Amino acid sequence: MKFSFYKYIILTVITLLFSQSGPSEVEISSISIEGNNRFSSEDVNRHIKLYPGMKISGEDIQTIIKRVWTKNIYRDIQIYIENETIEGIDLLIKVDEFPILSRIKLLGNSKIKSKKILNKLDLINGQVLSDIDISNSMNSIKNYYKSKHYHNIQVNSEILNSESDNNWEKELVFNINEGKK
Repeated sequence: MKFSFYKYIILTVITLLFSQSGPSEVEISSISIEGNNRFSSEDVNRHIKLYPGMKISGEDIQTIIKRVWTKNIYRDIQIYIENETIEGIDLLIKVDEFPILSRIKLLGNSKIKSKKILNKLDLINGQVLSDIDISNSMNSIKNYYKSKHYHNIQVNSEILNSESDNNWEKELVFNINEGKK
């Protein structure tokens, strides 16, 4: 996956900090986690595989971010050095978790039944809902309509809070403008 320019800058700064700090590896003194909702801090540590007492380099940080990124459970992962001492570094790990899909709604479809459209989607309630899943689903809806000769189809998506008390569960709404045949 592509890293944004911002993430690239952060990785470059971390790499430069590690390369200027004398030894090629430094010890992690402490780790703070922010942004986790669904996962506990211990779960995030297990996903990222960074622990106090570990010796790491700037290259290790880059490798860790890339590895965790491929697990497709976080929308964003950022690792900051909060404090650097002779004993080691204090890390701050900020994560933005992908939500869990609680329900799919279709709006605006009058010419094709919802059940037929939903059968074309590779989404199930309870799965991690990534941006790629949403994009693929929108393309599936468009392709299905085009196969039925609705070539002016337009599909937009919205992620809404679900009715549950869990703020990580979200409803995915597809707004469909079928257009004319």
